[in-house]
Amino acid sequence: MSQLVFQNFRVITPGMRWVRNYLLLPLALLAIVYVGFALSELLVERTLSERLARASGAGEAESLFGREYWQAAESARKFLIFKRTGAYLSLLNDIQKPSDDPATPRWGQEVYYSDDARIQDFRTAHQYFEKIGVLVRQGFLDFPLVFDLVAFPDDFWKESEELRTTLSRHWNPGQKELRDFGDGIAYLQWRYTKQRKANTKEVPKPWQKQEEKT
Repeated sequence: MSQLVFQNFRVITPGMRWVRNYLLLPLALLAIVYVGFALSELLVERTLSERLARASGAGEAESLFGREYWQAAESARKFLIFKRTGAYLSLLNDIQKPSDDPATPRWGQEVYYSDDARIQDFRTAHQYFEKIGVLVRQGFLDFPLVFDLVAFPDDFWKESEELRTTLSRHWNPGQKELRDFGDGIAYLQWRYTKQRKANTKEVPKPWQKQEEKT
């Protein structure tokens, strides 16, 4: 009969010692090694995912502040030219006095999303700066970055007020008025105005202070 060893109120037999020393301890060490390896793999995978995300984000930023921005800026410039033509007045009239022809866009919503060449430049510029304003307001874009990379189209903002108001007031026959139409670009314009006023105080920039120290 195996000799019993009483220790801390537990019965340990020689066989149990063997299981503990030669089976359980190696398994525990193996489990520790496995967990450590799994964590390291997870860390590497996370680091790789973060790098890919940054690379993807860089590509999106290049598009947002590159190609899309220049298209919007060019469309804003074209709209200013278009506003000086009679076609602009006819566009306003078509929205304010809807046509009975089913093939003709009648309400602001229909005109805004239509293939009508008269609205395309306005829509391209408006949608871009509307999107930038919403992304800034919701915290997806840092405004200082946007302020440094994107020139707000002040002339477009002023000259398009009449068209924005007309579209908003005659958005559709059921809702009549879309009061939040253009809220994103309005918010962006407010932030630019506020930042420009702050910049006139001639407060040294953080990077200017750093250069002075060096």
